[in-house]
Amino acid sequence: MHPGSAAVEADLKTAERRVKSRIRREAKLQGSDAHTSTNPTDSWNFIKMVTFTAKGGNDNLPPLHILNDHFATVVQDTNDNPHAIPSGCNRMHGFH
Repeated sequence: MHPGSAAVEADLKTAERRVKSRIRREAKLQGSDAHTSTNPTDSWNFIKMVTFTAKGGNDNLPPLHILNDHFATVVQDTNDNPHAIPSGCNRMHGFH
């Protein structure tokens, strides 16, 4: 598959939907666990976490550079082939 091809775009959209679905499912499970907890503080802590209103400005998300580094290691080319340079137009006025 060539980067930017319709098949790659379709695969990316499918993967995006799956990730979003799994994030929503996990949030629902966490909310359900907090709601059924015998400790009422758990429910309030969950509400604060999902509405980004944690006291003291605590950030409930990992730092973005850690996420970026993680996903950079996950998304790797399985082939050891060098990147192909797409053939293009080298003329100054090649695009109209």
